[in-house]
Amino acid sequence: EMKLAPCELVRLYFWLGDVLWWQNRYDEKIRIGEEGLALLGDDTESVEAALMNQEIAVGHEWKGNMGKFREFTSRTAQFIQHLSYSEELRPAYLHVFVMYAGAKNIEEALKWLQALEHKAEEHHDLRALGAVHWYYAVYILDQSGDLHDAISREQRALELFMKIGDAKHGSWCMILMGSTFLSLGNLQKAAEFAYRGLETAGSVENKREQAWAYMTIGNFFLCQGSPEKATDAFRKSQELGWVRA
Repeated sequence: EMKLAPCELVRLYFWLGDVLWWQNRYDEKIRIGEEGLALLGDDTESVEAALMNQEIAVGHEWKGNMGKFREFTSRTAQFIQHLSYSEELRPAYLHVFVMYAGAKNIEEALKWLQALEHKAEEHHDLRALGAVHWYYAVYILDQSGDLHDAISREQRALELFMKIGDAKHGSWCMILMGSTFLSLGNLQKAAEFAYRGLETAGSVENKREQAWAYMTIGNFFLCQGSPEKATDAFRKSQELGWVRA
């Protein structure tokens, strides 16, 4: 109705797609990205093009189509570092990192994570800095078994997210810390952070992360020797419908 230029309209598409992701509406997210690219036409190497590439890429990723995720993320990787940094580009940098980390190309993955960290510090983007710590913990430290350093990174990410009132990503950190403490054998801390994560995810009606929290709580009860409580937690996770192909 405002008759916005295509690039301005696509910025709105991006934020709509972000909301759809948190709601597990991946087909709609893909459609938004495809419509956005169509609006942009020959404009294939702009901020807006990167945003729409990643709408499509992540929608496919969460539907289990990693080939499409890599296809569209590779397109973005070819030009994104030539663009001026903005808050909206944070996820795209992280997707490129995930693409390389998933391919076990850790050296290249870390280059992208360090590039985002540098830009985040330069632009005072605390959400991006928090994400750098979180992704490093998940994809590098957890994978290598360096769990004590992972906890330190996760704690730092949590502090940054909560400083800016980002309960969505804050719940990630709490639940992840619950899982990491569980792996370390610290059941008290595992339960503490899993339940905190459950409460925080509930405060923003984030069913996917609530389901993840219940999975962690279920594992906690198994370790504690309480199979009935574990089964109840797993059932609640299932009912919330956290589905990732």
